[in-house]
Amino acid sequence: MEHTKRFIRSDGTKIEINVTLTRICGKTSWKWDVLVCAPKSIAWVNPAYREGRAWSKKPKIQRAKEEKRSKLEHVTIEEVHETKMELWRKLKPE
Repeated sequence: MEHTKRFIRSDGTKIEINVTLTRICGKTSWKWDVLVCAPKSIAWVNPAYREGRAWSKKPKIQRAKEEKRSKLEHVTIEEVHETKMELWRKLKPE
């Protein structure tokens, strides 16, 4: 299941948080991504995207930490949690 929520900052920057809940072979996992759109722009950019040989040579755990850090430069944990809870409310049985 997937849920997306958009926020607009006071400077006009648009932020989109996409939360995905996956269940495979009895294991449940959450994944979240962030996209940023600068004021007066139509292009959405993933702040965690990196490329190049130096990046690919880094250990996977270090890359994951750096990706999370760059995402958190644009959103707060509370905003991510709020988006997760909206998805949970959609899934929760009445």
